[in-house]
This record gives sequence, C-alpha cells and structure tokens, in this order.
Amino acid sequence: MDLLRENLMGVIADDEGSKQAVKRVAESGATDVLCQYQVGGLDHERVVRSMGLFASDVAQL
Repeated sequence: MDLLRENLMGVIADDEGSKQAVKRVAESGATDVLCQYQVGGLDHERVVRSMGLFASDVAQL
C-alpha cells in the first residue's frame, strides 16, 4: 500500500491530502485522473457522498 501511495497510484486521504495528491499529478503533466469510489462493499449513499465531496472540495484546484 505504501508503494501505491508514494507513486500516487492510490490515494486514501482527507480533503487536504487528496488536494495535494491531485496537485502533484497535475504538476507532473498529467491531464486526466481516473477515480474509483465504490470499493470494499461501500454502500451507495457513501459512494455518492464521496464523489460529491471530491467534486466540491478537491477537484476545484
């Protein structure tokens, strides 16, 4: 898991940590980010909430 996080292949963080990860990806020259929210059997409401929080709190860089 540490290797995935270090190479930004997986981000599990609060909004500030997620913002920093997205910023690092953008600074690397990447123009697209692929997000997967439904993992580990999370219920639909939690997945939708996570997507909304990402859109409102993280993706607005």
